[in-house]
Amino acid sequence: MPVVVSVNNHSFVLRDDEVISRVRSDIERAARAGGAFVRVGGSERAPQVLITPATPVRLDVIDEPEAAADDDPGAGLGDFVDYDFL
Repeated sequence: MPVVVSVNNHSFVLRDDEVISRVRSDIERAARAGGAFVRVGGSERAPQVLITPATPVRLDVIDEPEAAADDDPGAGLGDFVDYDFL
């Protein structure tokens, strides 16, 4: 399940369970060590953030909408209300 990692008012969406586990461990390790840069993502070009014991970090699990069913092309797009202004 995807998570949003929020660090100092910046948010990063992670979808890969392996990457999520690594980032969480890296954040904990950096905070315990007094500070370190942590790569937030799975690629070498992913952004890096400085994590210290005082850095506010939040991880939130998010629900992604289910894939639309073949017989309902509007599924997953939310509710739609049609107003008729005369």
